[in-house]
Amino acid sequence: MISTVDDVIEALGGSGATASLVGLGTSAVSNWIARGKIAPDKFLIIKAALADLGKDVDPSVFGFKTLSQEADAS
Repeated sequence: MISTVDDVIEALGGSGATASLVGLGTSAVSNWIARGKIAPDKFLIIKAALADLGKDVDPSVFGFKTLSQEADAS
């Protein structure tokens, strides 16, 4: 499972390819790298593209909490 922004971008073919995939400029992808999180509204398209490559992504890369993280916070 892919668990970092850098690994997501690499798996998708780099910043340019990732930006094209989601319909944004490369500066947006650079901002994701700097923040360490991908914009949550891009989850479905990126998850689908990675699935086409036989890969899965950790939802925390988009700032989503997993069920285990929710349970730990309780």
